[in-house]
Amino acid sequence: MPFTVTAIDSATAQICRDEVASGTRPGRRVTLDEAGAPCRHCLRPGQIGEDMVLFTYQPFAGDGPYTAPSPIFLHAEGCDPYDDRDELPALLRHGLRAVRSYDDQHDLIDGDVVAGTDLEVAIDRLLNDDRAAYLHVHSATAGCFTCRIDPAPGRLRPSDGGSVGQGLASDDGQQLQLVVALAAGGVRTSRS
Repeated sequence: MPFTVTAIDSATAQICRDEVASGTRPGRRVTLDEAGAPCRHCLRPGQIGEDMVLFTYQPFAGDGPYTAPSPIFLHAEGCDPYDDRDELPALLRHGLRAVRSYDDQHDLIDGDVVAGTDLEVAIDRLLNDDRAAYLHVHSATAGCFTCRIDPAPGRLRPSDGGSVGQGLASDDGQQLQLVVALAAGGVRTSRS
């Protein structure tokens, strides 16, 4: 299923950096002594010697019983935003990932813990539930929020009665033709 990856936007990242620097947001600046702490703005792992900001971040847009904040890292100095939104960043393909689906009310629907190499399969399974409005991806070991995954506009909806080889209704009312390809991402869709 097509999806979009959403990292923390540039304006929010800068506000968070400024708040940590001024002391209005709990957090601290750290210099990495080992590579790996991923920046949630550029979605690249920090490198040895880089300065990062570590703080608590609320990844949910609304309130609910599952809307828990998470510790995250940002590069202490500005970095380029992650902009390849229809592809998973390389850092998600390593280690264990917890992926959780939420509905429009921010209630948990389902979740899975998978190897990064199997993340796209989990994304596809979780987004194929009609109730799923979006997903959050976390490090399964540290528990830190990494990014949000949304269904791409025009997502295929299993409840519309479609099946492989026939046109399927999409959220925007257009017809999609399922094209099976064993390319890098597996199943691809194209408009008919």
